[in-house]
Amino acid sequence: RKRKERKRKRTTRRKREKGKERETTTQEEEKRKKKQKHKERKMSYCILNGAAQQRAEAKKNINCGNYGTAEVFLNGVIDDISTYVESIQDAESREKWEKTQSD
Repeated sequence: RKRKERKRKRTTRRKREKGKERETTTQEEEKRKKKQKHKERKMSYCILNGAAQQRAEAKKNINCGNYGTAEVFLNGVIDDISTYVESIQDAESREKWEKTQSD
């Protein structure tokens, strides 16, 4: 009788431990996903901020009549948008940016 009780206790303890492992794995996975999203947002912000600055420089050069230099800056904007589109995971957002890129 004591053996059965010990065996039952061990079994329930193992089940509890397995449940904890699953919870821990799920929590770790959620943290990892959250970090990844934050990293993507940060990268996106940097890319788009750089594109905005290059666009402003291109506009200044166009106003000054430096069309060759402006073209270089505008090509940089296009490259930045391409890089950003490649990094987007969401399909809906990706379509919007691809449309923007083609315009």
